[in-house]
Amino acid sequence: MIYNEQYYKSYIKYSGTEEEEALMNFRIHEVLKKALDSLSSGPKHILDLGCAAGAFLYKAQLSEQVADNNFTGVDINPYCVAHCTSIGVKAFVPAMFDYFYKDKEIDIMTFWDAFEHLQDPRKLLSEYKPKVICISLPCLDGFHEAMPFTDIQLWKHYRPQEHLWNFTLETLTRFLSEANYNIVHVTYKESEFRVDKVLGDKNIMTVIAEKRIHNNDCEKQ
Repeated sequence: MIYNEQYYKSYIKYSGTEEEEALMNFRIHEVLKKALDSLSSGPKHILDLGCAAGAFLYKAQLSEQVADNNFTGVDINPYCVAHCTSIGVKAFVPAMFDYFYKDKEIDIMTFWDAFEHLQDPRKLLSEYKPKVICISLPCLDGFHEAMPFTDIQLWKHYRPQEHLWNFTLETLTRFLSEANYNIVHVTYKESEFRVDKVLGDKNIMTVIAEKRIHNNDCEKQ
């Protein structure tokens, strides 16, 4: 089990840093806010899957732009969940979340550095059925452009024990389409806050995707 106390501590060391502050501001004000604007007005249920130590949820709850929504976190690391609780963030391990929220509607589901860790992301999306998803993850395009003839095993984000999926924008688009989601927004801005001199401006990609409505799909065919 790699998601242990030591893994939790690796998140805590970034707490309060300029990098974390920039990341959270970007994710809240430029990504989450855009996702919220795509939905009808009124409080929404936002689930952060893989919430880690709760930095995103904690900052979001304090933000005037999005604070009137309902925030919940889920993480398989019990140390992370305990830390979230200690700072006033509502978070659960998966089994407990399913127990309390199994039949609750999820408007937005966020995956900050979490989607690539999941065993079966499409199955999870099918079960939870969020209307909109926000994903931030390493972008294989940056590696291919910087080092086109280099083996993927030399990629800094190649961690087969943790990252079970490696995506380019094209393969992520196809992957999400198979799960009945369309990407509506793409940005590489997060790369500015997580600088990699080799991979440059496509180190990290962030996307917003919306769930396709069955009736609309039928009309287009």
